[in-house]
Amino acid sequence: MILAIETATPVCSVAIWREGMEKPDERRAMGRGVHSEHLFLSVEELFRTYEMGTDDLTELLFSAGPGSYTGLRIGAAAIKGMLFGTTVPLYAAGSLEMMAAGVFTNNGLQTGGDVHTVINARREHLYHQCFHSSGTCEASTKAAVRSLGEISRELKPGDLVIGTGAERLENYGEEAIRWLGPDSVTAISMIRAWRDPRFRDWFRAENPQDLVPEYLSSGRPGAAGAG
Repeated sequence: MILAIETATPVCSVAIWREGMEKPDERRAMGRGVHSEHLFLSVEELFRTYEMGTDDLTELLFSAGPGSYTGLRIGAAAIKGMLFGTTVPLYAAGSLEMMAAGVFTNNGLQTGGDVHTVINARREHLYHQCFHSSGTCEASTKAAVRSLGEISRELKPGDLVIGTGAERLENYGEEAIRWLGPDSVTAISMIRAWRDPRFRDWFRAENPQDLVPEYLSSGRPGAAGAG
């Protein structure tokens, strides 16, 4: 029984999967400030639907950033409360990596270009990471705060851009580049990645009480992530 929590963007997504389910079951909401209300309601609804509680979980997965400071803080606080006094294992993974894993595990690599994952970082910047599309599912860059212009200049025909804030890139709308927006941000990606041996080492074991998200500030005012 796996529970996954995604709060690094304006999307609040909670998904659950257990042996025998054809696909994970998700509850999601999107909008500024939705995390504080919808995260707890979503978890409660899924627990009620499957007649279970926290102690029934075999793993809890968390998309630990970079991204929205507010969303990540709420997600981390909720997990600390849920797992306090339990022995449920917690595993965290990079939010940009999990968006890429969602593409690799769901759609496959149907393009000769690279996969760029982005999260809005306010002002003229995005959180960004690039992944090769050679079938190795490896990151070619580390997660970083980068300018819109810098990312735009790296996009080439056949590339795929996925995440939030992509519409701010200069090359947005070019037919030769594929785009997937906020609908591609989902906790289901974490469950798929966890169950795929290729991505298991993208997760790291965490002590719930020591959990600190990766806020990845650029040092620029307002660049800590749009909530």
